[in-house]
Amino acid sequence: MKLAPNTIELHKSVVCTFTNPYATASIGSHPLVKHMLKGISLEGRKRPSRLTWNVNELTEWLKCYKLNEDTIFQVSRHLAILLLLATGRRIHDLTLLNISEEFFEITDKSIKLWPKFGSKTDSCTYIQSGWEITMNPVKNLDLVTWTRRLQEISEPRRRNKGITNLFITTRGKVAPASRSVIAGWIRTLFKEANINASPGSCRSAVATGNWLRGYTNIEEIMKKGNWQTAKTFFNHYLKPINPKVPNTISNNLSDNFALID
Repeated sequence: MKLAPNTIELHKSVVCTFTNPYATASIGSHPLVKHMLKGISLEGRKRPSRLTWNVNELTEWLKCYKLNEDTIFQVSRHLAILLLLATGRRIHDLTLLNISEEFFEITDKSIKLWPKFGSKTDSCTYIQSGWEITMNPVKNLDLVTWTRRLQEISEPRRRNKGITNLFITTRGKVAPASRSVIAGWIRTLFKEANINASPGSCRSAVATGNWLRGYTNIEEIMKKGNWQTAKTFFNHYLKPINPKVPNTISNNLSDNFALID
């Protein structure tokens, strides 16, 4: 049973009266009772939401930072963060991306990806839509360029292994990259970009940024982020952004992401 602090205070008075009508004041003012009520009152207060980081900070950093295009680790990490910023999806969703013909199509100007079954919202009656990613004029932000580069650089490692996941391990035994492996990549990038947040915070940061900029309405944010209810977004993902950082963005990667049947 969940009771408000004021209701508990009222019950305290009633209990004290029934316990000993002649000692109500002394019982109610006992240190143990006072400490318990103070703890309940503090616990019941709504905690302020933690600030989330501004997508603009990371996007501007990604535009300029230099990565080694010849290392599978750096290319994989770079493509992973671009996909998270464009789609606002969970890190786990990146493990469902596949480059076999059934699930993948790439042209000079766009990529089409149909994630395999396994998203948090997938069920016998629902499966997430396909993704279409279009070109970005800035090379470091162009998902088409980096997807093609990852295909090229990972081909020798995945050759004859029968592994068609877009993301594979970058060292040791060749295997599909797990959620924890991809999160590890993002964690190292956040450290370099001076973003003090967990890898999973991308989902909240992207959705919050789009909402506060008025980029899309709530229905569009729900579709792109693969949420089933707006309540989930507002209760758990919408967070205040550090007011010291301007909330404007000149190159929103969400513009390069659309859903397809």
